[in-house]
This record gives sequence, C-alpha cells and structure tokens, in this order.
Amino acid sequence: MSRLTIFEGPDGGGKSVAAEAWCKATGAARHHHPAYTGLSEIESIYHLSMLPAALGLCDVVLDRCWLSEVPYGRAYRDGADRVGDAGRRRLEATARSLDTVVVLCLPPWEACRSAFARRAAVGQEYLRSEEQLRRVYREYEELRTDLPAVFHDWTVDRDMIELHEKLRGAR
Repeated sequence: MSRLTIFEGPDGGGKSVAAEAWCKATGAARHHHPAYTGLSEIESIYHLSMLPAALGLCDVVLDRCWLSEVPYGRAYRDGADRVGDAGRRRLEATARSLDTVVVLCLPPWEACRSAFARRAAVGQEYLRSEEQLRRVYREYEELRTDLPAVFHDWTVDRDMIELHEKLRGAR
C-alpha cells in the first residue's frame, strides 16, 4: 500500500503549488482535479485517481478531491453536491484504507483574495466573484473530515519544511 496525500483548500490557497512541490520532493504521482464543469456525477473519477496508491504502485497526490464538493457546490453550483453523502462515505472509506493525510491549504483570507484577483484578471479563475471565493473560504474554515489533516499556510512556510514535519507527524 502506498501513501495518499490530498491537498485541499480554496482558490488561491496554494494547493497546486504545494502539491507540485510535494510530488517533486517525494516522487508521488499527481492527479489534479479541476472543476469538472458539465459533469453531474464524479465519485468514480476520485476513486480512479486513488487506485495506484490502493494497488501499491506508487504514492499519489490529489490536487483537490471530493472534499471540495460542498464548499464549491454551495458557492458556485446552487448547492449541488455531485458526490453526495453516500459517495463521500465510500470515498473516505477508501482513503482511510490507505496511508492518507489531508493538507488543508488555508492561508489568511487576504492572501487568497489577492491570488484570486491576480488570476481572475487574466481569465484563469473558476469562481465568478470575490463573494463566491469568500463563501468557499468560510466553508473551508469549517471543513470537517474523519481523515487525518494538517494545515498549511504558504505565506509562512514557502519552502515546505514545516509541512514535511507536519506530514511525518500525522502518518
């Protein structure tokens, strides 16, 4: 069995940068999960991305996962949750069977807002407004999961030394 590390958080939270750096440091395979616009059911996509770790083929990093469905569903898709409670339980059961840690990337609000504004200015943002981002950010502040989790703030730990120590302690 291999390790599964999930990087989760709001837009501008530093997930993708941290996930990419973690992959380079550990040799893990990275699966980036984008917004999947136009899809109504996405549970199987997440199961497939965990499969290499479940088979013991390699460590896997998920850059976003099913944990994003509630925050983004409430802020962007009129409450639509494309995984649902039963799907979430199945996905978390699979993740719990692996050596899994969730890295919740949640820097201060202003850092997320600034990153969002920079990307939105060049058309590289999924959310349509700062208000949607604020709703997503609040949802992540209250996010609950049964999976082991650590917090990461890229404004404080840019070289990821602290994150490495946190993950070692969480496993």
